[in-house]
Amino acid sequence: MEHIENKKNNSAAFKVFALVVPFIVFSIAIVLLTLWLFNNVIASSSIYHLLANSNPGDKTAAYVEIDDVYKEELKQQNLKDNFGTPEGFPLISYGQEWARLTIEGTDRVQNVKVNAGDSYDLMLKAVGFNYNTQYPGLGGKTVLCGHVKQEFKELETLDVGTKVYLNTIYGDYVFEVYDTVIFNEKDYQYVMDDGTLENVLMIYTCYPYASTTRRTQRFALMCKMISGKDWTEAITNEDN
Repeated sequence: MEHIENKKNNSAAFKVFALVVPFIVFSIAIVLLTLWLFNNVIASSSIYHLLANSNPGDKTAAYVEIDDVYKEELKQQNLKDNFGTPEGFPLISYGQEWARLTIEGTDRVQNVKVNAGDSYDLMLKAVGFNYNTQYPGLGGKTVLCGHVKQEFKELETLDVGTKVYLNTIYGDYVFEVYDTVIFNEKDYQYVMDDGTLENVLMIYTCYPYASTTRRTQRFALMCKMISGKDWTEAITNEDN
């Protein structure tokens, strides 16, 4: 009798186990599927970015925010007379598409629009250009930025030696990645022009891609110019 009773108990335990295990496996699968959909579909949409930005004044989740007053003054200065550019350089208005960006070895960054300015709204439509930096060929640092859930999803996977192509309204430029940098969103010096006449391109986005919380770090490709018109000679002649 005792043997039969034990057998019944074992049978009941097995039935409970057989019911619980599939439920646990199914729950884990649902959670994993939800995370995958969020990272690869929902968070990549422009609608999500608009809804997620509950505080319109807080744009730091997308890029490094520079003083708005200074940026507005600089924008108006550029609109007025293309301040700081040599004779013959085209006038580029705020919000204007002035280039197309292609990065070797990526699926998403192929002939992507680049707009003048890096406001949150502009970056929902195209890659942004930091107005506190220089246009390619003018000497100094050119800084481009974009959302990690959009065009720059693959940025952190790229290596030194990757070719970057920037086709502007005033000529074509080729750059090569010589370094990668990870920095904090508050480290403004990384996204400012360094004041030299070296033609350097910096492309950055939020980091890391896989994070499910607010990203406070940034990942950047540092690129040296290989080919393209160098306007620094014209700038030097104007100064003399």
